[in-house]
Amino acid sequence: MIPKTGLSTKDFIAPDSFDFRFSRLFRVGTTWGAASYLQILASELSDKLLAELLEMDAEMTITLHIQTVDQAAAVKSIKAKVSDIDKMKVEEQKKAARSGYDMDILPPDLVTYSNDAKTLLEDLQSRNERMFLLTFLVVNMAPTRRELDNDLFTVSGIVQKYNCTLKRLDFQQEDGFLSSLPLGHNGIEIKRGMTTSSTAIFVPFMTQELRMDGEAVYYGLNALSHNVIMANRKKLKNPNGLFLGVPGSGKSFAAKRELVNVFLATKDRIIVVDPMGEYSPLIRRLGGQVIEIAPDSPHHINPMDIDL
Repeated sequence: MIPKTGLSTKDFIAPDSFDFRFSRLFRVGTTWGAASYLQILASELSDKLLAELLEMDAEMTITLHIQTVDQAAAVKSIKAKVSDIDKMKVEEQKKAARSGYDMDILPPDLVTYSNDAKTLLEDLQSRNERMFLLTFLVVNMAPTRRELDNDLFTVSGIVQKYNCTLKRLDFQQEDGFLSSLPLGHNGIEIKRGMTTSSTAIFVPFMTQELRMDGEAVYYGLNALSHNVIMANRKKLKNPNGLFLGVPGSGKSFAAKRELVNVFLATKDRIIVVDPMGEYSPLIRRLGGQVIEIAPDSPHHINPMDIDL
């Protein structure tokens, strides 16, 4: 009998303490952590950004808070931005006229902002795009500060390839950590405006999964999502299967693994035609019958007795 201590399961699972006294770090028990946000500088992003982050061999939580914006309010806001940029262009042209140089020469950043704003306005008005506010949070955890710094350096290198920057949430570590929990709460006011097509890049749920119930057998991992593949070939449109691969790639191992899984999970009859005799030890281990057919063996097959 376990004596009553007044403790619940949560007391054993939850960490001993939370320490948010640091400005750029925090501690959960003996584990170090850091909460950051992704500053998106690029006007267009690739879906490979999120894929590379998720493939990292590190303890990391990526949280996306996406808030929709009223279409009329979004169009009004972008129109105001376009007007402000046009006003800035007029001011630059006046300066150019007073200085005596070409009025068409404008600062490159101003030209870029003007083109991006007009493209965004056109997308919202005529291309069935909507406006969203995105908060992209990244929380890294590691047993030591050195490992945490290495993970943060790796993440920063990945996002920089896509014209983004990983910014630490200074003096907002607790808010960042709480916002990364699956509570639907966003305590970080840093948001980035995104259109529908740009936001869709951050939704990594486009893979096809195969996970059947019942007498399903394990066939490996999905190359994209890394989820297990469980299938019952008898229920598929084509139940036949082949193991293909170069020598030494594991074809025999995969076949034996499926054989064992079928033996343990189903009541199917298993018949192995084995010219090389490599399955005999496994069949004997499973309590099966091994029938040797050879010119000098007592067993034979009479084709006239086969019931077709």
